[in-house]
Amino acid sequence: MADVILVDTTLRDGEQAPGFAFSRCLKVRLAALLDAAGVGQIEAGIPAMGPGERKTLCKIMDVCFQARVSTWNRLCEADIKNSLACAPHVIHICCPLSDRQIFCKLRSDRDKVMAALQRCIELAASGGAEVSVGFEDVSHVTGQQLAQAATAAAAGIHPDTLRKFVELGLVTAHVDTSGRLWFARTVPARVHTIVRLPNGVFNPYTGIKTNLLFFTKGQPTQHVWYYEHPYPPGVKNYNKTKPIRIEEFDAEKAWWGSEQDGFAARVENERAWKVSIDQIKAANWNLDQKNPHVGEQTSHDPEVLLADYARLQAEAQALRDELKGILAQSLAKTAASA
Repeated sequence: MADVILVDTTLRDGEQAPGFAFSRCLKVRLAALLDAAGVGQIEAGIPAMGPGERKTLCKIMDVCFQARVSTWNRLCEADIKNSLACAPHVIHICCPLSDRQIFCKLRSDRDKVMAALQRCIELAASGGAEVSVGFEDVSHVTGQQLAQAATAAAAGIHPDTLRKFVELGLVTAHVDTSGRLWFARTVPARVHTIVRLPNGVFNPYTGIKTNLLFFTKGQPTQHVWYYEHPYPPGVKNYNKTKPIRIEEFDAEKAWWGSEQDGFAARVENERAWKVSIDQIKAANWNLDQKNPHVGEQTSHDPEVLLADYARLQAEAQALRDELKGILAQSLAKTAASA
């Protein structure tokens, strides 16, 4: 009989509940108990979450004498480097495999993803760790394609957005014997409202903004209402212990109106605006339409600020290199003419 290895994900996956987080002491204690219980492998955390998480992982390594400790990583070389700093036994890489996941999560194509996976595996292996790869959405790797792209145009949304609706069961489609999706041109979905949530709703797993899409079957889109949900007073970001709360949506409820009369009572304000389908089409079906009632806003999200800082540093270094080159050429000409 083949050996059976138990892989416990409590220390990482067990934290995915709003308002709940393990303390460092509790994580280390749980790891020691799992190790003593004979668990073969412990998925201990995500080093990319920050210095605190990496310090906790190093403590876990100290108390695990039998179990192999693994870390979870996105398909990102920066994640792998953070894992290598913790010296785990196993570095696990999560890789989207279906066309849907590759596009929606990475805005990339299969060739680029496979090349990135190879680089991440080589980098992880260079530190002496065992490397494991988890493929996402493997049930869709045959790539079901929509045969009626014109229906998406009639609905007023990008074909890739409509694919998501079909896959989620929000738009009815017929699957033929070859696995292709077919649906009548009479079933467009009218996207009537998009509520834009701020950064951090799904912290610490991702800090990206989230949008809520509301639509009705059977009618083409003429315009889309947008509502930008603000942080409550005194809040600069959400986190696991202070998540978004249902009471925060009272303003949206008061503004919402009735779908029966086409939301006739809605009015534009500093948080709400309306965009015509012609504007969305002119933007190559991009639903990410900025709030026209506010000026350019400065993000206070640490990841955004660090990315901006790195970009400015790179630009400054490029300018310094250019000036050095000009100076070197000038000195060379002066020396030649002397």
